[in-house]
Amino acid sequence: MTFLIRKQPRRSSHMGNQVNNKAKPAKLTWKSTGEDVARFYNADLKGKVAVITGANSGIGFETARVFAGCGARTYMACRSKDRAQKAKTKLVKQGIDASLLIFLPLDLEYLVSVTAAIREIYEEEKKIDFLILNAAIMACPFGKTKEGFEKQLGINHIGHYAFATRLLNLLEKGDKARIIILSSVLQCCSGKFLDFTDLNWEKRSYSTWDAYSASKEANLLFGMELQSQLSDKRSEVTVHSAYPGIVRTNLSRYKPCVRVIKPAISVAVKVKSPAQGSATTMFCALDPGLPKKPGRYYSNFKEKTPSARADDALFAKQLWDLTEDMVAKYLR
Repeated sequence: MTFLIRKQPRRSSHMGNQVNNKAKPAKLTWKSTGEDVARFYNADLKGKVAVITGANSGIGFETARVFAGCGARTYMACRSKDRAQKAKTKLVKQGIDASLLIFLPLDLEYLVSVTAAIREIYEEEKKIDFLILNAAIMACPFGKTKEGFEKQLGINHIGHYAFATRLLNLLEKGDKARIIILSSVLQCCSGKFLDFTDLNWEKRSYSTWDAYSASKEANLLFGMELQSQLSDKRSEVTVHSAYPGIVRTNLSRYKPCVRVIKPAISVAVKVKSPAQGSATTMFCALDPGLPKKPGRYYSNFKEKTPSARADDALFAKQLWDLTEDMVAKYLR
C-alpha cells in the first residue's frame, strides 16, 4: 500500500540534480554524509528494493533519502502514517521521486502490526535487496509492549528480529541482499544487564540506560547468529552491524539533558547531523568488500571490536532461541 496522491516524472537515479552537480569525494571521513558515500561508490540502485524501519525522521529519514535518490524503491516502515507522509512530502520537495517512496505501516512494539507489515511486503514485492533495521527508542521510562516485553528490548530487538527473520525468503531472492542492523557504542556497557533469566526487567530495579544498552547488545548478538545461520546455508545474504556515532536526533527525546549537552560537546566528541549519521549505514549497504567478511560491526567506515559478550557465539545462539520462543506464538 502506498500513500501516493499522484505520480511524478521519474528523476535521475543519482540523488537528484543538486547532488549530481557535486564532485565525488576523494575519501570518506567522519564528516561524510550518506550522500557522500553514495557518490563515492557511484551508487545506482534503480531496480533495487530497500526497506527501512523508522524512516520518518533522523538517520532513517536520511537513509531513505539516499536510497530513493539513488533509484531504489524505498519502503518507509513507520508507525505513524501522518509522520511518514510529512517525511515523504519533505523528501519530494528535496527532489526525490515520489513514486519511489512507499509507506509501510509498522509498529515494532505490536507483533500483530509486524505480521501485517510482513504480509504486505510479500504481497507487493518479489524480492528485497536491502533491509535496514534502524528504528529504536532510547532510555525511556519502564514500559511494556503489547505482548508484555520490556519496551526497549521489545522494539529495538524483538520486533526487528520478528520482522527480519520472516522476510528472509524475499531477501534470498534479492541481488546479494544485505541486512544492516544499527547498534550503539553502549552495547559495550551492557555487562550483566542482558539477563536471560529476566529479559523483561521484572525481578530487577529498572535502569533506563542499562535496558537500552542491553537492547543494543542484543542487536549485535542477533546479527552474529543470523549471519552464522546464513553462512551455514551458503546464502548470499549478508548481515552488517553499524554504529552511526553520536547523532542529533529525536532518539534523545526521553532524556532532555542529552539534547542540551549535545550542542555543547559537538566539537569535542564529534556529534553528527542525521545526514552524517546515515553514512555508516550506507557504507555497510554499498561497500563492495563487506560481503567477503560478513557479520562484522562498523563505525566511521572501519571495523570495530564489540564487547566480549556481544561477540560470544554461544550467547548469540541462546538469545536467538529465547527470542524465537518469545515471538513464535504471535507470528503463526
